[in-house]
Amino acid sequence: AWGNNNGAIFRSPHFADSLKVQLLPADVVSNLPGLRAFWVRDTSWVAAWADPNALAPPAGVRLPVALDVPSPGGGRIVLFSFPLRAGNQFFTAPRVLSKVLQEFGVSGP
Repeated sequence: AWGNNNGAIFRSPHFADSLKVQLLPADVVSNLPGLRAFWVRDTSWVAAWADPNALAPPAGVRLPVALDVPSPGGGRIVLFSFPLRAGNQFFTAPRVLSKVLQEFGVSGP
């Protein structure tokens, strides 16, 4: 598990948006969960990227931290490895959540 640097920006070309994320420490001793990065076969599945210096310890490469993966049966899963509410320092989390729900055909008034 990684932590992130306070104010790290996770970029989402998929949703044409970004999230500025508050500190999510990863500490095995105190059992703080941090966040996960994914290894994907198809980068078109990446819903948000952490830049090389956004994670702690630094990863040195850009890593996927959220996915939008289609299923061969016609469904899909959207997965963020961090609480979306932690990414609201730009006040964009509600907009990103709205875009996620639109992927499933749910839209607001």
